[in-house]
Amino acid sequence: MPDSAEELEDLLKMFYQPWDLPFRRYHPDTYNDLKNVLAMATKYVSHIEQDWPSTLKEWDRFNDHVNRRLFSEHYYLAGEELLEPASALVLAKRFGIRKILPAVYYDLSRLRPLDDWDDLRSSEGLHPSIKSTYEIRTALWRLLSSDDFLHLQRGKNIIEEDFTGVNYPVQMRGNFCNTGDCSESRGIILGDIVKACSRKDLDVLQSLQTFAERTRERGSTKYYQLCFECSYRITKFLEILRQDTWNKLPKIFGFNN
Repeated sequence: MPDSAEELEDLLKMFYQPWDLPFRRYHPDTYNDLKNVLAMATKYVSHIEQDWPSTLKEWDRFNDHVNRRLFSEHYYLAGEELLEPASALVLAKRFGIRKILPAVYYDLSRLRPLDDWDDLRSSEGLHPSIKSTYEIRTALWRLLSSDDFLHLQRGKNIIEEDFTGVNYPVQMRGNFCNTGDCSESRGIILGDIVKACSRKDLDVLQSLQTFAERTRERGSTKYYQLCFECSYRITKFLEILRQDTWNKLPKIFGFNN
């Protein structure tokens, strides 16, 4: 819905007639006079919040959209027509839009500081390193503070340690069958997960989704040989692990308080 003339008038008054603003303490008209400006501010904050996923299901839709854009043959440069997470992080922190922080931090954690928005859009044109590829996303890294980088790096380290540490395989031991094929496949799955989560371009939510899709296939597949029961249990385990990881993002990146 477009802004009304009355709302726009009140907003312009804040810019051009600040001496006339109703900011007197205990004044009875203060809240009524400010309602239009606050309504506009709330509306645009809502737009920002809707851009960024707040649930794992929304994240999956967001990630599917990103991947479709990245691999589109009509896509000129990765990052165009996609959300830019560094500026979103700065905006969210400045104006207290905490709802988008989990997705923004996690999205940034998947990107490399070497893939810089400014460098790849320099006055010299498209950077030579990506002239032949479209599958690179960039960020405005210069906007981030040292504290932002610290939170990012700590979060990435926590995720990597959670999935490659010595305690991780213990979580998957439980009510599985003891047949040779299933037992061997469970070991292979664990090894594949640890390997995937050790990469520098870590995207643990994507990796766990990929493995869940593979283990969901019943019987002998090109990936694993699992009985119906083991396939079901391992798939559920991976789905729960994805959800748990998403739920812990505020704590992982250090802004849960």
